[in-house]
Amino acid sequence: MSLPQYFLCYNSPSVIHTYIHTLQAFLATEDVGDSLEAVEALISKHGNFEKSLTAQEEKFKALEEMVSVMMEADHYATTEAHLKKDEVQTHAAKMD
Repeated sequence: MSLPQYFLCYNSPSVIHTYIHTLQAFLATEDVGDSLEAVEALISKHGNFEKSLTAQEEKFKALEEMVSVMMEADHYATTEAHLKKDEVQTHAAKMD
């Protein structure tokens, strides 16, 4: 595993955790819009949210793949990377 790949694996969990906190705040919003313009703005925000969610899912899949590669290569940081991946999964599961 190259150094850039290691840093990707090491930093991805914190990026994903930050995104999950943002996601929780977005989902907690009870604003339904009080005018046509407000509803259109919310629809736009929702579309952006869906695009962002798709991008984050891709980052998490990349993290899972990187941990698998580390495990196969018996990389010295496999345990730490696996724990970080598990933390992200646990955090995401709390949102269900």
